[in-house]
Amino acid sequence: MTTISTAFDVTSEFVGADFGDRRLSARLVRLGQELVKGPDRSLPKVLANRSQLEAAYRFFSHDRVQSDNILEPHFEQTRDRIEQAQLALVLHDTTQLVFDGDRQGLGRLHGAGSAGFLFHCSLAVTIDRRPLGVMASRTWVRRKPPRRKTRNGHRRSGFQYGKLHDKESARWGEQIEQCEQRIEGRAQLIHIADREADAYQLLRELQGRRFVIRARNDRCIQDEDDEATLLSQACQSPGALIEFAVPVTKRVASPAPATAKAHPPREERIARVQVHATTVTLRRPPQVAERDAVEVNVVYAHEVDAPADVEPLQWVLYTSERIDTVQAVLAVVEYYRTRWVIEEYFKALKSGCEIQKLQLESYQSLTNALAVYVPIAWAILLLRTLARAQPDAPAHRVLSSTQIAVLQALGRFRLSPAPTAHQVMMAVAQLGGHVQHAKPPGYIVLARGMQDLLMLERGWLAAKQGKDVMDA
Repeated sequence: MTTISTAFDVTSEFVGADFGDRRLSARLVRLGQELVKGPDRSLPKVLANRSQLEAAYRFFSHDRVQSDNILEPHFEQTRDRIEQAQLALVLHDTTQLVFDGDRQGLGRLHGAGSAGFLFHCSLAVTIDRRPLGVMASRTWVRRKPPRRKTRNGHRRSGFQYGKLHDKESARWGEQIEQCEQRIEGRAQLIHIADREADAYQLLRELQGRRFVIRARNDRCIQDEDDEATLLSQACQSPGALIEFAVPVTKRVASPAPATAKAHPPREERIARVQVHATTVTLRRPPQVAERDAVEVNVVYAHEVDAPADVEPLQWVLYTSERIDTVQAVLAVVEYYRTRWVIEEYFKALKSGCEIQKLQLESYQSLTNALAVYVPIAWAILLLRTLARAQPDAPAHRVLSSTQIAVLQALGRFRLSPAPTAHQVMMAVAQLGGHVQHAKPPGYIVLARGMQDLLMLERGWLAAKQGKDVMDA
């Protein structure tokens, strides 16, 4: 396995941003250094004085400051980490960020009376689910009222099926292409997306790319006699390729009606899953002008003997990956199971950084602030992921040598002379107030612990510098 430098030092994720003004570039670095000390705290609490606070407000609302400029150094650092790994899964998903009060430029969201904007993110991870960083992102607001439903329950729209780029759903293909252009062929990318990305036009555009996308629609396919049949029928081939057990995590009810319907609450359990695999040719929908059919591999995983009161697991996965061996098919399933990491990333943003509690007054300033927190949330997720997935990994994989020395000298958690990633995570969590040792620390206590550690590190370095001056 390739070793990738991942020490918790996000300063480099801000260095080099180009705003056409060196003062703004320097301000971003200083702002990033301050915010990482207390990502879960409000701006007035984390910034030392009124002048720093006013400087932050001016930066976020400055005409030359755009989120893409802020994120460009992080995008470049992520590309370098992907190049070291040589193969990365790019997890694509959208979340909504809700803000209270009257903010300039925000739009409607799911839920009565809620306002905010949407954030579409492309997070790169290694095959063993180690976060490498964000490759691309975009935000937008919905201005128009929701479309009315027709009698059959579908939304009424003037959109023509073949014109993918006239829709909000264009973001999937556009961002996938951005990621491919950014990596410039120096490493392999496999794009992973949930059911919202299931669009015939996107599957056409992805030909020649590597992908795993969960199907949402029961599409028409061509059988061996060139007759039309349904995808669901093709998936019901006799004889499972393989059967295995899958742990199913607990899920609470979502407050958003659309999300609650797609992702109902469930209890933790072990599911017995059977897997089938086949190749199909998707028939062109009648609304699509292009005549080219799309051939894709399909992996169908479904739960057997599920409890009577729960909805069985069922994944129909479109993929470009091989399905000619059991190992290849299982790899496709594992690639898609990795998708939950981006949900963890959104938790790091919302819980660890508490992005939705920012009191900035406009869409521009909020999206610029979000861009500053994007690499901070990645660093928090990285710390938690490595400590849980590779608990015996050396501590220097997640923290700098100075931070480890501070924890050994001043932390509440006793560290060994050669501490592990899990040990330093627990030491950081205890600084943040974690007391339930039987339960893994969450993002809020990790963020608070990192705040305290970085403050202790700052004093440690200042004391060391003073001692060096006196010794000289």
